[in-house]
Amino acid sequence: MWLVNRSQFNLLVFHDQSEEVIGKARRQQNTKASVKALSCSRRPSPSTANGYQQSSPTLFPSLTFSVNDQASGFIFSHYVRNAKNTRGHLDFLPTVIREDTSPAVKACISALGLASLANIHMSPELMSAARHEYSAALSATSVALRDRECARSDSTLAAVELLSLYEALGNLYKKERTPSWLLDLSKEALKHRGDTGDQVLDYFFRILVEVGDLVAIINESAFAHPARLLKRALTLDADLITWAMSIDPNWKYTVVKVKKTEEENDTLHPIYSNHYHVYPNTTVSMAWNHYRFIRIILQGIIGYLYDTHFQDSGGRGSHIESERHSTAVSQQLAEDICASVPYHLGMTGSSDGSTLGIPFAGGVVRLMWPLFIASDCRGASPKMRAWIAQCLEKIGHGVGVNMAVTMSHILRADMRLNWLEEEETSIVKRPYLVRNEYFTTDT
Repeated sequence: MWLVNRSQFNLLVFHDQSEEVIGKARRQQNTKASVKALSCSRRPSPSTANGYQQSSPTLFPSLTFSVNDQASGFIFSHYVRNAKNTRGHLDFLPTVIREDTSPAVKACISALGLASLANIHMSPELMSAARHEYSAALSATSVALRDRECARSDSTLAAVELLSLYEALGNLYKKERTPSWLLDLSKEALKHRGDTGDQVLDYFFRILVEVGDLVAIINESAFAHPARLLKRALTLDADLITWAMSIDPNWKYTVVKVKKTEEENDTLHPIYSNHYHVYPNTTVSMAWNHYRFIRIILQGIIGYLYDTHFQDSGGRGSHIESERHSTAVSQQLAEDICASVPYHLGMTGSSDGSTLGIPFAGGVVRLMWPLFIASDCRGASPKMRAWIAQCLEKIGHGVGVNMAVTMSHILRADMRLNWLEEEETSIVKRPYLVRNEYFTTDT
């Protein structure tokens, strides 16, 4: 059973630092690398020191490239910008590798590529090789982090980002809580984050940090002060609405309408509903989807508090109206997340969606959690959940991300992530509403 606790969920949601790595690497692209950084890069990698020889079979026997070269090629072709995709999830890699041949980064790239190919081709041998490279990357990163100057280098920051991505590819999540030292380190890093130079993102990330603090409070003390939590959730939701209404025109997206016949099944169609979004780039798409699924989380908290603590306050009619409003908002946000999917599958103009191909990993990696959260909101219909499960399966098998496959299996099994109602986050059977009473399909 795939499980993730609230602390892990909080980290996954709010602490995406890939834009930090990209910006930092580019700002230093034309500067001379320090002698210390070079000394870090010259240290032998653990895999080399141990004399490990790659024994996994190559995927294409007719070629002379090693399996590690093929794995690295997969990462660069799927996660770094190319002619068709103007922005990638790991755009910083070429600059980092050009300036600092870090053994940790090299091992991370190999581990990522091998894990992706292993998932796509269902190869135990490739996954074994990926785990070996992952162990080597962990060891090399640990060595770098123990050195004050190496710990601050671009290559070490990149290695940490790559290691976190490997965990998503390999679905390395356990029931144990995230260590307190890691949570403290993450919070400390956010304090020294500084401004990105983009006021839109700076203001947005500050709100996300506050939402993360709210989730942490719920995690630590449950709902000891429901009125205070409700007020905070409503305020943060209003702040996000203000952000969305005041953004620069460069951050706007286009809505493209499509015609679909009555016989078409939405579940099997690449486009949900009758429209999709086109964004200026994947960064804008990422920001909007984070806005949407964070608001869905807030609406979930608000709705849960109304249901469990405030049903008698303000009258029954007021409670029902508040619940309906929260459900309608969540449904619209979830539909907007679904409308963002075709853009990441190659849709850039008006089309019926029949030509959508293999997803570009640089964008779809950031779609997994928004889609999964959208599927669990109050306004999500069974048809929407089935469509999202199909998207997650396509992402998982298309670019070898096991987490997406697992999420798809959870939805197809009619399960959901339960993090508000229990002390420990768990996967439970989805409740159904009949005669205004919730019950599970097992009853």
